[in-house]
Amino acid sequence: MSAKNAELQRTGSHHVSDELSSQCADGVGKEQIYLYFSATWRGKPVSVTMQADRYAASFFDEKTRTSTNHLTDWRTYASEARYVDPENNGGRGEDVTGTARSALSKLCAPMVTEWLASEAYVASRRPALARMIIRHLRDDRYSADRRVSEGLARFGEELGSVLAGAIRCALDSYRDFKTDVARVETLISEN
Repeated sequence: MSAKNAELQRTGSHHVSDELSSQCADGVGKEQIYLYFSATWRGKPVSVTMQADRYAASFFDEKTRTSTNHLTDWRTYASEARYVDPENNGGRGEDVTGTARSALSKLCAPMVTEWLASEAYVASRRPALARMIIRHLRDDRYSADRRVSEGLARFGEELGSVLAGAIRCALDSYRDFKTDVARVETLISEN
């Protein structure tokens, strides 16, 4: 194998979704993270984008004859691997071959697994959870109050007092806004 010298350069986006939360006991339907590595392939510098993801799934237990819902194990793979070309396209060179990407994926995967077990992962997950919860205030007109309250109940401790407090404050403002809108709608209908 000619893949060598992998080193984590930075973490990218960390996305948590509760779209499938009814299928998952811990309230997460999907979790996805991107990590960016530098490495070499046959002596040439490459950049490797590693993706780690897991999804809510139903698992059947033959012994108990029952189904349980939880997140799958992490799946890690190189979603992109390119040669580094400092004179072209911001350093993004040509894609490596499928064989090279597979070898680079195998080289970087243990480091991704190590990162997923680290405090860096925990620190990255907190704001991802907060974004998942607060997104309901923006996107869910009819169920935002319930979905945010459920998110805070489920993840409040993991979020920590600062993020959970900020979300509670936003939820209170949202409730006040809904009350104000209802008053105006009543006023409109009476006049």
